[in-house]
Amino acid sequence: MERGKTVQGRGGKTKTPQYPTDLYVLGPKSSRIDAVEPKRSAVVHGKAGASHALGSSERKRETAALPPIIPPKKAKVVGTSLLGHVGSAVGSSGGIESWEMVALQCEPADLVPSVKDAFDLDDIDRVVGLLCGAVRVLRLQRGKPDSILYLGLTYLCRVLPSLYSKEYVSHALCSLLRRDISHNFKSKGNPLVAVLAANLLLRGFQEKNTWPDGFIKLYVEDSLGERVWVDHEECSGFVNNILTAINSRTPPRSMLQPEMVGLSACPSPSTATPDDENQTPGDLGLPADIAFKSDVPVVPRYVNMQDVVEQIVMEAVREQLNRRQPAESITRNFLRLLSTASGLAEVRLTSASRLEMWLQNPKLMRPAQELLMSVCVNCNTHTQKDVEVISHLVKIRLKTKALINLYLSCIRELISSHPDNLATLLKHTIYNELSNARNPNNMAMLSAMFQSAPDTAASLLADIFLELLMNREDYLRPLRILVREIVRVLRHDVNLSVLCRGLMEKKDNTPPFRDFEFKERMFVSVVDLVTLCIFLAISPQVREASSLLARGDKREITSLHNFQMQVSMIQREAVWWLHETVPRIYRPTAPEFVHALHKVLFMEHLEQYYNKDGWPQESDRVVMHRLASEVPLLQNTLIRILVIGLSKDHPLPPPDTLELVDQLLKRAANLSSEGFPMIQAEKLEIIDLLFNLSTYHHPENIDLPQGYCPPRLAVTNSYWKAWIMLLILSAHNPSTFGSVAWEKYPTLRVFMEMCITNHFSYPPPTMAAGDMVEEAKTKELQVASQEKQQILEFESYLAAASTKQTITEQTSLLLTQLITMDPTGPPRKPPQSILDQLRTLNASHRMGHLLCRSRHPDFLLDIIQRQGASQSMPWLADLVENSEGALSHLPVQCLCEFLLSSSSMLLQPERQNKRQQLLLHLQGVLTDPGQDPQAACEVLEYFLRRLSSTQTASRQQAIKGLKLVLSSVITEEEPMDVDTGESTAETSWLLNHLPRLPHFPTARPQVIVALRQAGQVENDPTLVSGYINFLAVHATHDSLNELTDLVLAREPRREAYAWSESQDQILVTWCTGEECTMHILVVHAIIILLTFGPGQDPDLFESLLEVWFPLDKEPPKAYLVDTSEEALLIPDWLKLKMIRSQVDRLVDAALIDLEPNQLVLFIQSFGIPVKSMSKLLQMLDLAVSASPLAVAEAVLDKGYMAQLVEVQHHRGATGGQLLVQVLQLEQSRLPDSSHHPSASPRQTLPQPTPGNLSGFRDRVTPETVRETLEKMFGEQAPDSSTQDDSRTLQRLLAAEVQKKSKELPFTTAVVRCLEDKCNSEKADEFIGLLVSRVEYSCPLLRLVTQHLSKQNSCEEATKAVRSVSRAVLSRSTSAKSPLVAILKQFTQQAMKHKDLPKSKSSTIAVQDPLTVLSQENSEKLERTGFCLLEQCLKQHSTEQLVEAMTTLLVADSTTSAPPERIGLLIDWLDSVELELIGSCPPLQMKLLFSKSPAKQSCRPYLLTLLVHRAGWATLHNCMEHLLENCNSEFDPSAVLDFLWSLTCNPKLWQGREKFTPKHHTPENVLQLTDTQLQVLVDYILKEGCELEAVDTRESALEKMESRLSLLLHCLETDKEIGLVTRHLAHLVDTPDLDTSMAQHFLVQLYLHIPGVKHHLKDGEADKLVLSTCLTEWSRSSLDNMSHTVLTALTATSQSKDWTRRSQEQLSMLAASLRGRSHLDMTVLRSRSHLALFQQVMGILELLQPHVFLPEHTTGLEDTLQCYFTLFQCHSSMKDLIPLLNRLVALLQAFISHDAHRALKLLHKYARLLNDLVVRHPNLPSLRGLLSGISLPRTDEEEGEMLMAVAAPPPTESLPHYGSLRATLMKIQGDDVLAALQELDHLSSRKPSVLDSFVESISQLLLSPSGLVRSLAHILLARHFRHSPAAVATGPGLAAYLRCLDSDQADILNNALDRLPEIVLCAQEHALPLLEKAYSLGVRSSIVIGTHVSKTITLLNTQTGC
Repeated sequence: MERGKTVQGRGGKTKTPQYPTDLYVLGPKSSRIDAVEPKRSAVVHGKAGASHALGSSERKRETAALPPIIPPKKAKVVGTSLLGHVGSAVGSSGGIESWEMVALQCEPADLVPSVKDAFDLDDIDRVVGLLCGAVRVLRLQRGKPDSILYLGLTYLCRVLPSLYSKEYVSHALCSLLRRDISHNFKSKGNPLVAVLAANLLLRGFQEKNTWPDGFIKLYVEDSLGERVWVDHEECSGFVNNILTAINSRTPPRSMLQPEMVGLSACPSPSTATPDDENQTPGDLGLPADIAFKSDVPVVPRYVNMQDVVEQIVMEAVREQLNRRQPAESITRNFLRLLSTASGLAEVRLTSASRLEMWLQNPKLMRPAQELLMSVCVNCNTHTQKDVEVISHLVKIRLKTKALINLYLSCIRELISSHPDNLATLLKHTIYNELSNARNPNNMAMLSAMFQSAPDTAASLLADIFLELLMNREDYLRPLRILVREIVRVLRHDVNLSVLCRGLMEKKDNTPPFRDFEFKERMFVSVVDLVTLCIFLAISPQVREASSLLARGDKREITSLHNFQMQVSMIQREAVWWLHETVPRIYRPTAPEFVHALHKVLFMEHLEQYYNKDGWPQESDRVVMHRLASEVPLLQNTLIRILVIGLSKDHPLPPPDTLELVDQLLKRAANLSSEGFPMIQAEKLEIIDLLFNLSTYHHPENIDLPQGYCPPRLAVTNSYWKAWIMLLILSAHNPSTFGSVAWEKYPTLRVFMEMCITNHFSYPPPTMAAGDMVEEAKTKELQVASQEKQQILEFESYLAAASTKQTITEQTSLLLTQLITMDPTGPPRKPPQSILDQLRTLNASHRMGHLLCRSRHPDFLLDIIQRQGASQSMPWLADLVENSEGALSHLPVQCLCEFLLSSSSMLLQPERQNKRQQLLLHLQGVLTDPGQDPQAACEVLEYFLRRLSSTQTASRQQAIKGLKLVLSSVITEEEPMDVDTGESTAETSWLLNHLPRLPHFPTARPQVIVALRQAGQVENDPTLVSGYINFLAVHATHDSLNELTDLVLAREPRREAYAWSESQDQILVTWCTGEECTMHILVVHAIIILLTFGPGQDPDLFESLLEVWFPLDKEPPKAYLVDTSEEALLIPDWLKLKMIRSQVDRLVDAALIDLEPNQLVLFIQSFGIPVKSMSKLLQMLDLAVSASPLAVAEAVLDKGYMAQLVEVQHHRGATGGQLLVQVLQLEQSRLPDSSHHPSASPRQTLPQPTPGNLSGFRDRVTPETVRETLEKMFGEQAPDSSTQDDSRTLQRLLAAEVQKKSKELPFTTAVVRCLEDKCNSEKADEFIGLLVSRVEYSCPLLRLVTQHLSKQNSCEEATKAVRSVSRAVLSRSTSAKSPLVAILKQFTQQAMKHKDLPKSKSSTIAVQDPLTVLSQENSEKLERTGFCLLEQCLKQHSTEQLVEAMTTLLVADSTTSAPPERIGLLIDWLDSVELELIGSCPPLQMKLLFSKSPAKQSCRPYLLTLLVHRAGWATLHNCMEHLLENCNSEFDPSAVLDFLWSLTCNPKLWQGREKFTPKHHTPENVLQLTDTQLQVLVDYILKEGCELEAVDTRESALEKMESRLSLLLHCLETDKEIGLVTRHLAHLVDTPDLDTSMAQHFLVQLYLHIPGVKHHLKDGEADKLVLSTCLTEWSRSSLDNMSHTVLTALTATSQSKDWTRRSQEQLSMLAASLRGRSHLDMTVLRSRSHLALFQQVMGILELLQPHVFLPEHTTGLEDTLQCYFTLFQCHSSMKDLIPLLNRLVALLQAFISHDAHRALKLLHKYARLLNDLVVRHPNLPSLRGLLSGISLPRTDEEEGEMLMAVAAPPPTESLPHYGSLRATLMKIQGDDVLAALQELDHLSSRKPSVLDSFVESISQLLLSPSGLVRSLAHILLARHFRHSPAAVATGPGLAAYLRCLDSDQADILNNALDRLPEIVLCAQEHALPLLEKAYSLGVRSSIVIGTHVSKTITLLNTQTGC
């Protein structure tokens, strides 16, 4: 047998086996083990029983002993190993392993050949046996295996790897992998055999996909043991393939922190030492070139065997854990096994529950860390077991920083292991943090989570919060704290936007949420968390950036902008959530929804953001709220809010939506953008949304008539608010909204132009000027009228369908609330409130500045170009001045316009600086080569365009501007070389400076065009020469077509003018036949030039004067060029200028053909020379003689005209006497004028007498009249002597007119001469001269015709004038000649006199006007009166006529005269007597004020005329006459009406405020004396008595009460009130009068002025009050005051502390206290009910002892009953003890005043008082009160009640008052402050204590200590509030004034801080206090505006009824 052969040959010499050539046999001495082993360091061993490594000495000894060639005898199998089915190599004698039974012995050297031979022979059993035998030998040689043997096995493995996969061979090799129990337990042994076996198995099974599970058991056994081969590098391939069964992820060693490596002070035995880990194949004794290299890939070997693998591993783990050993017995290798097997869920779960304990064990720290990392890395399935693992991991508590850092690294790996791990981990962490067993590492874990996945963690955190909010308990406050802590730990590195988005995500309406009963609470909590997140987004960087920005530093502005955008995004998503999700999911109420919307937009009060937990802190609240609210408003947010307002599913009405959006826009627009847009929008649908929100919708249930289309209307307030919001959007988005608004929305354009020009009136000056303003206003009125009709019609239909009410303009409700909805229609006029709001908005939000900065589109440039240079633009200066240095933001045209406008005026220094800055800017635009050429061209184009202006001033301004902007151009010394010579200084800017501009080549074409146009307009030769020189140099290369523009057109013909141009063009024709077409202004300019006189060139002056005003020829005439109508060549203003000149010819020309009204107007003008004025007066005399009625109508104010004529006479002028005589220019007189100096009659002007004309008779006589007339109207022109003769003849004729004689020599001579001339052969020539020389003929004929029209006896002269008139009228060709008008008027008057019967004319002439008017019937009365009126006017005497008309009116008032007659008489009287009182004052006074049995309907009209027309002197005299005594002839009603109308005279209120304040005191206009006041009272009483006689008493009393306002109007001082009071009291005691009427009137006066009681005697006052029933009268001022105060006091919601004296209103106080006592104590405090009880108690205390009077018993008892009820309901409350003390004190005072009534009242509440004594035994005052009251009896017996009066307790006095007063005498110190604090504490409960310390407190107001001063001011104000009377009597006010006079700023500031309180308490001294404060603000730098405004506000609040 083979076996026998092997044994037999063992003793002989064997043949050396032949190995392949590539295998080198190395002996044992060449092994490197001996060389390497001494280098290893010894390992410190742990406990006994653990495996140990061999020492270096032992290894040397083992190496020295060679292994035997023949293996020793087999040992018996003594038992099984841990892995039973594998078997054990060492056992008992009872059994061996199966592979040993087939093992064959073989020499190591023969192993390879034998195996090969057997393999070749296909003897597999032998091969297996040989291999098993070799393995058995190796097992026996573990310490030092035979090198030939293991090399042979290695070789065979390489060439025949399949052999090692055989069952027996693999079992044999597995036996090598098990620990050999025969070795020393502490010795690890040589790992060479095990490494060889592992690699042989790897090579044998590398082609197998499924490996036996025994390998796993071997791995577990070695892992729990010495880890001989598990951790060996050469076994890594085998081990890695085994570990595919577990599929664990191995964390890299780099994940362990370096500080963790050396933490193990006592390491457990381990083979994985640094040296072992770094062993090389040579270290094992194998040659490096033949060492086994594992190239087997790692693939899964245990597919579908997970359960088996997990069972195997868990059995081993449980066996280790279930041993009854202490916890410290756990080895490091066990933990390493767990780390390797952590891919199994059960292993992870088992390990996680014990990790905390192992991590705390120093011996196991390192492997425990590895295990922790492995568990976290392999937790990648997220099964239920993994969830439990995470739960255990979250609960781990670590202490050291190193372990915590490792733990956080593991947490990060856990998060990355599976996507769902983060959610579970975060949830368990949050729940643990909110639990009682909180892990201190939670915040660090959360930090790691958010750092690993910021967005995901934030979203998951939101889900967890929502889940917590769905609990029944309210988790809002804990969550707020948790979020703040998370943000703090993460240092604000949290994506709060994602967190908010998660909170607001759309949640499914699942059953748990659907059934949740606290949805409203959850909704509120979510909103609160969102706002909290916004606050938490304010990081320290954001705060620092905000602080720097406030100081002007923009370094960190990026962080601030990022924060603002983050908040804006959160708000946008919140609004989306409120729109889309909230109504459907949460369904909140309307208040909750609106509150949430306002809260997320930070529009709520600050308290709403910290009321949950008090965060933010008080010091940060304002800043954080400001930062959170000052954010941009996103477009989507705005649109979403508007959509919410339009939606019917959201409880936000459109008005509230518009108000919210308006506030948001204004808030965002008010922020400083600093390059960051705060309002950016481009969607134009916002416009439609805004107008849809403002649209008016009528109720849907109302049906309108069929076919009726209601107008589209808008709510007025909402409509204008929408425009303002669009204005804000347009200002911030000019390229989108602004452009559309400018083009399509006229109203918005009006708003924009108002803001740009800062001119807020409609229409703005930029859109309408001149006539266009009226046109725009008219159009607005038309639109408003049409709108009114539409609204009334629409409302009528609505009312017809609902209320059936008739709608008118007065009853309309919609008329003031609606407006037409037409946004794109014509602009509408905004209300004044909107304009004021717009002005305020423009000032605060700088709308105009934003619009001006816009260049695309350029609104400002559009306005400037539209207005043009001709219109003034005063707003432009303000715009440039307010540009704040940013001139580049304005268009250059605007800057140029300002430069031109400012160059012509004297500027202030600050404006001069702005102008200089502007000039430098424009110079830089032109001279800087780096500037935009287009800007330079625009500047030049603006100035050059003005050079062609038709206005000289405009051209000069342009030239001046060009000189300024071009002055900075540097020029060379030599000027431009031109043909005409050197340029002058005037054109240097053009010839030298302009061509040297850097951008001149670009601007040259437009400069040339502009100069060509300017050359055609300019008339200055120097400038024209300069233009030509410039064009000659720079325009020579232009085309011929362009040069043709220089050709001047010839004089245009009439047809060449267009209609628009021909309006100012006239054709002037001269009598010589010449004509010329020219501009009308040229003619005016020539005439104005002539008015200045000859000047330096008399010849030129004379020639011009002869051309336009020839001496002997007709003046030139003008005709319109288009219609050939005659034009007015010299208008009135030019005639006035001619009259003012010193040129006689011009004056005479101006006086031709003047009408009376023109003459009157010219006379009233100023600056007229004396000579010209004389001519004017003479012409006016001639006009009076020709037509007195026309002159009388032209003279409106006769008094003024009389003064004017008198003044001119004083100047030296002549003439005007006839005017004064005919028109009676003198002042009227009033009755009793001698008593009043102002009524003295005016002296009439001196009149000419015939004696004064004696000097003229010598030159002109009746015989020489014909000769004079022939000179005047001869062929030759009259000379100066003829002119003098003409004036002499006119004076003579005027003298005959005044003489009124029948002999008329001069008149007869003139008439006969004229008649002869008109009937002669040369009549035509004479008449032509008569018509042409109107300066002679008109005065002559006017005097003649006027005289003959008066005198009817001279029939011959009259007939002659008629003949002359017929001749002239028939032959004259000029219908407009004034001579023709005079003759026509004479003819018409002659016809009237001819028609009038001779008898009637004579009757009128001789009879009295009264007789004529009284006898005339009604039909002819009007004609007769007209004749009388005309005759009286001609005779200059109207007194008789006025007296006659007044007499008839007085007579008609007593009889029943026809109304037509009365109307005519009143009209005539109105036209003749302007003041109604003057001609016959007694009769006129009787007409106006006398009594009459008939009711005079004309009296109110006449009184109105009197008040409106009469002068102040007339009215004053009339009033004095009426109030001299109570005249029984005068009607008291008429007198009182007249006096009342004087106080309401419109003349008094001209120039005053139309809207007087509410509490304005009317002025005492009448200023009556004492006697007049008494007469006024008599008239009032007399009127009441007369009215009572004819009507009821009630009407008389009502009338008398209405007259009381007139009397009160006249009572100004207390003296006058006393006078009237005593007079009424005297009338009451007078038996002759109606005393009851006087008494009632006195009572009425008392009710309005309660102070009248002090002016009566005691008996009179008692009689007044007791004998009058006040219930019949109207309210009194005391009633108003007391009711108002008490009503405001009982309004507890206002919590006002008002106490006033009002003992008459006790019943009202008691009623106000009822119904409050039963309320809960919390309600009593929170709603100020308790404060009301305290205030009413204060009122009762102030009313002592009057409140204890018997007449107030009912009110007092009712009030005290309320207090007893209060103590009965709340007797045990300590808060009521102070009130109880006050009540006891009041009751004791009541007992002292009236013991019987007081004890009777207290007896009812004796039991209650007894209970109070029991509950409060420490109140001695209450016990003392009860001691005098006997308890009520309980039996039925009745008897007298015994009462003992308790003496009032002595006043408590503090014993240390003296020490306090002594301490307060100091000025400063700690003891003074302590004393003041103690006094403050005492006086807070008892303010009366301060009465003893006022002086000390007053001195401390000037203390150097600020604390002492402040506390002293507080105490002084408290003292004034408690004792108002002390303000006037005490030293406090004087001390306060001394503080205001102090020079120390701190004392002044302390005093000013208390100014409102002091002024409120001392309102009588408010004026000096406020004046003192104002003077401080004027003379010092102290800001007093805040203090004064607060004071005035408080005073307005405290103003009485």
